[in-house]
Amino acid sequence: MRIDINMDQDIGRMVASRRIQTSVTQEELASGICSIPYLSKLENNKLTNPNPETVELLLERLDVDYDYFRRVQADSVRTIQKLYKSINNKRMKTAEKQWETLSQYAEEHPLLAVNADFLLIQFRYELFKWDMKAADQTKKRLDELSKTLSELQQFYFNYFIGLHASMNYNLVEGVRTMEHALAIGKSLNIKDEFLFYHIALSYSLLGSSSLALFYAKEGLVIFQENLEQERVIDTFSLLGICYIRLRQYKQAEDIFDKVLDLSSEKESDSLLSMTYHNKGYLYSHKGDSNLAIQYYEKSLKYQVEHSDKYFNTLFFMAKEYIKTNNIEKAKEVIDSDRERLDEPLSEIKLQMEMLRRKIGNNPESSVQYIEEIVFPFLDKKPNSKLMTEACLQIGEAYEKLFKYKASSQFYKKAIDLYSEIELF
Repeated sequence: MRIDINMDQDIGRMVASRRIQTSVTQEELASGICSIPYLSKLENNKLTNPNPETVELLLERLDVDYDYFRRVQADSVRTIQKLYKSINNKRMKTAEKQWETLSQYAEEHPLLAVNADFLLIQFRYELFKWDMKAADQTKKRLDELSKTLSELQQFYFNYFIGLHASMNYNLVEGVRTMEHALAIGKSLNIKDEFLFYHIALSYSLLGSSSLALFYAKEGLVIFQENLEQERVIDTFSLLGICYIRLRQYKQAEDIFDKVLDLSSEKESDSLLSMTYHNKGYLYSHKGDSNLAIQYYEKSLKYQVEHSDKYFNTLFFMAKEYIKTNNIEKAKEVIDSDRERLDEPLSEIKLQMEMLRRKIGNNPESSVQYIEEIVFPFLDKKPNSKLMTEACLQIGEAYEKLFKYKASSQFYKKAIDLYSEIELF
């Protein structure tokens, strides 16, 4: 994470952010010191040489010691940069220790907590930890300061806001905002490989495989240049999924075989489970359900039981058994860990329960579950893909119950949602 410290610009941004944080109006701050237009120019960095005496009076009214603030800011820069690197390299324990150090420093020096760079790294750390409740609060604070951010800070602000949207399954908004960050980065001559990767991942989740492929290749070049092997493996895996969806199966198989070799060398259970799952997904698309099931079974051996990834592989395995008309085996797979499907709810657990009710051939049960559990969940955590699936399933259920008006309404909603994603 790049941090530029420019004294003149920092004065303006600090005055603006501190004023906003303390709920002081421009009129109140400027009263008896300077004109409101002068203050506005200062806050927006449109003054080449601000009057030192005026600045000193403004800071005094805001109860800020600028020299002290500068020292605190400079001392925090290196820790922020190290933390950002640990997050990108997925070093959880290291990142936790670095955040603990940084947050303790912020407690000792409260002015740091209103610093935009601190809030940006706090936001990114909370996303890294999947602490969405805390991330939502930090986002609100950053939104308040958005007009005071430098162009470099705007780059990270849009990147992290887009990532936050995608993690909340608002994928369309996510890629739009991250692509805006990309445009800002271009003007600053910044090529952040992790931004490329996250845009590619979001496009992949949207089903836009060609765009995902483009951005993944852009990121891969930089990952390889920087010898970031774990991220190279992640990007290879993403490329393989894109090739499958584009029906370029030979390219996908070559990539997964390469990733499997790298995963075996690293003796990484998480990488092996991911790669075996992806090979199962490949053979599913090639129409070989038996081989797909074998790879899904291999994947489960390396996974943490009861995790969402574990349920995800069970879900894909159950769908393969359905393809082979082995409904009883599909039910057995779904019910193998059913007592853990209720709490805490997640997207994949909802999908598992929806599938269980669908193959149970009980349309009333599907309608009740989707209306009482799935839709309220999606109201709080929007996910256009899962909403489309839910609308199709409830539409089909209403059709079986001869409630054609309700059925057509949900089918139409599913088509509209699908069209929105496809058009994007």
